[in-house]
Amino acid sequence: MNNRISVLALVSLFVLASHAFSQDTAEVTYIANEGFMVEVGEKKILLDALFGGLQGDWADQPDEATAHKLVNGQPPFDDVDLVTVSHKHVDHFDEQMVIQHILSNPRVRILCSEQVEEILKQNPDYMKIKQNVVAVTPNELKDTTLPIAGINVRVIRLEHSHYMETDPDTGERRNRHASIENLGFVLDVDGYKIFHSGDTNPFNETEYTTFALHKEQINLAFLERMFMAGEGQPGIQVIEDLIKPKQIVLMHIGPARRDLFKSLAVAVEDRLPGIHVFDKPMDQMSFRHK
Repeated sequence: MNNRISVLALVSLFVLASHAFSQDTAEVTYIANEGFMVEVGEKKILLDALFGGLQGDWADQPDEATAHKLVNGQPPFDDVDLVTVSHKHVDHFDEQMVIQHILSNPRVRILCSEQVEEILKQNPDYMKIKQNVVAVTPNELKDTTLPIAGINVRVIRLEHSHYMETDPDTGERRNRHASIENLGFVLDVDGYKIFHSGDTNPFNETEYTTFALHKEQINLAFLERMFMAGEGQPGIQVIEDLIKPKQIVLMHIGPARRDLFKSLAVAVEDRLPGIHVFDKPMDQMSFRHK
C-alpha cells in the first residue's frame, strides 16, 4: 500500500513539474512574414498567420500545404484557442482563410480591429462565424484589456509604420498608411507574456512612453524589423528603455533581406543579446523564461 502511495506521489510530482515547465516555455513556429503559432502550456495561438496568395517574393507566405492545414485546422494547427490579426493588410490577413479556419475549428476566437471586422462582414459566410469575432480598436494612445479564450490580452493602438508617397494631385508628401488601424497585443498566458507589435512605427516614442510596456515584464516580443533601422538606431533605444523584453523575434523580413537582419542582430547583441531571426517558414524554436 505504501509503495502504491509513493508511486502515485511521484507521478503527481512529475505531472505538476511538467505543467510548470510548460508554462515556462513558449514553443514558436514561424509561419510566414509576421505570422507565428505560439504554444504555451495548453494554449495555442496564431498571430497574423492566416494569409497567403501574395504576388512576388517580397515577403514569406505560407506554401500550399501549410495554407491547407491552416484553413482546415489540421495538425499542427488543430485546436487553436485564439487568432489575433494586427491589421487589414494582405500580408497579415485574408478574410476567407480566417472564416474557413473558424468553420473548421468552431471553438476558436478571433481578436482583430474594427477595420478587419468590416472586411469579414462583407463575406457571405460572416453570419456563421460572427460569434467567434471580437473586434476592438482603441483610440490613439489608448488601450484596453480583456479576457478571451482563457487568455488576458492587452490591446494597444499602435501607429502603422509610415509609407511616404507623393500625392499626384497636390504634389504633397503623404503617409499611405495613416488611416490603418494597427494593433499591438500583449498576451498573458498563465504568466508568460508575449508581445506582438504588428506593423508598428518603432520611432513613435510617444506611444511607447505612454504604454510603458517595460512594466509588463514581457518574456517574448515579436517586433517589426524596422526597430533595427534608422540613423542612430532610435528603435533599439525604444526596445531598451520602453519595452525591455527578455527575448525578441524580428519579423516582417523578406527572403532577400534575412541575412542583413541577422547581421544587424549580431551587431547589437552587446545591447540586446536575445534577438532571433527565423531561417525559413515552418521552422521552430523553444523560448524558455529567463
